[in-house]
Amino acid sequence: MISTFQNDEKGYKDWLENNKLGYVFNFFGGRDSSYNLIHKANCWTLRRKTDEGSRTKIQKVCSPDLKELSDEATRLRGSVNEWSLCKICFSSSG
Repeated sequence: MISTFQNDEKGYKDWLENNKLGYVFNFFGGRDSSYNLIHKANCWTLRRKTDEGSRTKIQKVCSPDLKELSDEATRLRGSVNEWSLCKICFSSSG
């Protein structure tokens, strides 16, 4: 099930806590696809101290299912080539 958070820090934090094996799509929009990434919910980049209190300034689209979230990212971006997987958390060591 897709959950979307924008300007909802508490809702997003609760979702992460309850979906530790889930996935998060940072939906920046715009023309630059390099920022539109799918992360594993446990990716450290989603928890940087500098983003505290403003994580959902950028829309977070979340799902416990990677295929479902990938399909949603493609729908939102218009093409599978307009988003990517986070290289940090989807690397072989991540």
